[in-house]
Amino acid sequence: MTKRFAFAFAFAVICTFFMFSSCVHNMDTMIADYNGCFAIETPVNGYTVDDIPAELMLKDSYVVSYLSSLCLTAPSGGTAYSWIAEVYENSANEEEGTLYNLGGNQELVVYMRTSDIKRWGTYKLTLTVTKSSGEMLKDTAWLHVY
Repeated sequence: MTKRFAFAFAFAVICTFFMFSSCVHNMDTMIADYNGCFAIETPVNGYTVDDIPAELMLKDSYVVSYLSSLCLTAPSGGTAYSWIAEVYENSANEEEGTLYNLGGNQELVVYMRTSDIKRWGTYKLTLTVTKSSGEMLKDTAWLHVY
């Protein structure tokens, strides 16, 4: 009986050793895998204002949750950037045509909950980029906030 117990114990120790040594996940990889389910990363192609037509700077529409952030990037190479959201639908508290200045950088990062943009609204998002020659490029998209 002792030989069987010793053999079973040695087998259990060896199996446990191989099981733990074969684990490739740690806390960082588990968090990265979890967050990967919610984050969509698009490749940065490095478009400049000279490479892309004005009407292709933005997609046709964006849908964003009121509890999340809106993150957009304009083509590089501009000397000035302007992101404006305009109320599209009338609501009880806002008149049609109300403008919200969202920023003046190449990257737009807006935490929706702390912004002036209201939930359950549709907005006309306008990006204006000024080139070094003084030419202004303008593109619009629909922004739907739920």
